[in-house]
Amino acid sequence: FIVFVEVKARPASARGAGVLAVTPAKQRRMAHAALAFLAKREWMNVPVRFDVIEISRSGVMHIPNAFIPPAE
Repeated sequence: FIVFVEVKARPASARGAGVLAVTPAKQRRMAHAALAFLAKREWMNVPVRFDVIEISRSGVMHIPNAFIPPAE
């Protein structure tokens, strides 16, 4: 399993907003980068997931399987 992670730093007042900041456009860019990474290593059959980690003054929140990349 390969996990691609987007890390977002947020002010304490914006708790939960990290995952919202990973827009569909950002998801597409991450998916393209992930595909390039996997293709270069010939790992196209390796399962992957996309997580978001949000860092704020109130702590760290890990959101596994935060999104499935949108279809082209």
